[in-house]
Amino acid sequence: MNNKGFTLVELVMVTVIVAIVAFIVGDSLYMGIKGYLTAEDRVEAVEKGRAAMERIERETRNSILFSNAASNATILCFNDVYGKTTSFRYSGTQITRQEIAGGLGGCPGAGGNVLADDIAAFAFSYIQNSGVSNTTIYDSTRRIGITLTSTSDAESIELESEAYPVNVW
Repeated sequence: MNNKGFTLVELVMVTVIVAIVAFIVGDSLYMGIKGYLTAEDRVEAVEKGRAAMERIERETRNSILFSNAASNATILCFNDVYGKTTSFRYSGTQITRQEIAGGLGGCPGAGGNVLADDIAAFAFSYIQNSGVSNTTIYDSTRRIGITLTSTSDAESIELESEAYPVNVW
């Protein structure tokens, strides 16, 4: 008898082995791509949050007078060394910055330029000499804590920092 072909059992075995190898390779590729996309989302979330955080820190550090009435956990209002009144506000999913000329006769209202969007949480805390943290500013405030949670797709990154105003009190 002439055996020039493959039996059905041999073909089924080869098909099963090829399917197992394809599954292992495909799963490895999927996990690699998923890891890359997750890392990209994290980088984007950190970049957005860090840019806003650095701007708030820099301007707060150079402030000369804070508005006790207008500043709370989601709003910071202050005068800078150039006589402009600046506010940072958190509303919805955005952090905005607005500035007006003149003193603290009033804190700039809603609106302004968007510093960051896709912000899940944001808060100022006002830390006194004694180390006590409040959600409102007092004359004994020496540091301003800034906390924000930046998101991008399914990734969230929480950033925290403190600003030490050098020209205050």
